[in-house]
Amino acid sequence: MAGRLSGKVALVTGGGSGIGRASAIAFAREGAVVFVADLVGTAAENTVAGISAESGQAYAITMDVGSPDSVAAGFSVVDGRGLVANVVMNCAGLSLTDRGDGPSHTIEQRVWDLTILVNLTGTQLVCKNAISRLLEHNQPGSLVNVASRAALNGIGSHAYAAAKGGVALLSRSIGVTYAPQGIRCNALAPGATETPMIINTWYGDPVRRAKTLANVPMGRVGKPEEIAALAVFLASDESAFMTATLIAIDGGAAAD
Repeated sequence: MAGRLSGKVALVTGGGSGIGRASAIAFAREGAVVFVADLVGTAAENTVAGISAESGQAYAITMDVGSPDSVAAGFSVVDGRGLVANVVMNCAGLSLTDRGDGPSHTIEQRVWDLTILVNLTGTQLVCKNAISRLLEHNQPGSLVNVASRAALNGIGSHAYAAAKGGVALLSRSIGVTYAPQGIRCNALAPGATETPMIINTWYGDPVRRAKTLANVPMGRVGKPEEIAALAVFLASDESAFMTATLIAIDGGAAAD
């Protein structure tokens, strides 16, 4: 499939649902070979099936981003096909607001640890594996990490805000460090987006939904496909002079 990402090889974590699924599909539509990684193997396979139905080329990987061995094994799948992932998008993440992530004095250690492990450590592990291979093969690349509006102005879920703030600054540091090698890294800061994580926490609660939307100038939540469209731009050569940036895509919420 010809397109803006023709000739590129993409690996997308959290590709079984939400922003990850929408991005994997968008990358494939633009011509990339896509490796869809997800903790739930069947979810990754379902995304791959959707891509294949549109004549795209994709492969499923079962990956736990919080496990160094699992991340390395996932990249070995790409290695085994003689390919190097020169586009990597970190979408895997979780929010434990419904399980106690709130003000710092109330957070149980297990909630803090798991939130940091998946959202921040997982992003670092994937970036580490991707960068090592790009350097080894002397290839340029584009890393796109999903942070959050919480990285811009904070929220009441302190573990999540800390993790996503870490993702934002990790992305800036990576972008600056590896710019001479042609390896770019940018982060997205989505606002509330209609994903399973949102739907399963507050989206179905009319009071919480109304309170959230009151702080969004556009008056609605985002769509995964809207985030994916920005990810395609950052993955493509159209954004070749962009690195170490954090881009809000939140209906104006961070500026309100």
